[in-house]
Amino acid sequence: MHRNRYFLAIDFLFIFLFLGVIMGYANGDFTFMGSHSYIFAMFGLFIMLSINSGIEEWLLHRKDKAFYHEWLNSLLYLMILFVLITGGN
Repeated sequence: MHRNRYFLAIDFLFIFLFLGVIMGYANGDFTFMGSHSYIFAMFGLFIMLSINSGIEEWLLHRKDKAFYHEWLNSLLYLMILFVLITGGN
């Protein structure tokens, strides 16, 4: 499957943003957040990539209904994040 170059650019933007946030954690720039808040960055990356792919599928290949899979994938990531946050207490 060939991806639209605009959506690929958005994916690369999300990845570079994620790397910047992780580097900020490594340098200690994000001390105002909790010690395990890098999980938010990781799941944020997964969720945003899934939503972006779902929007791409919805705009370009709506008849295939593949966007349901991507959006359910992002919902699964949100549920796993919720379990990790509430299970740690």
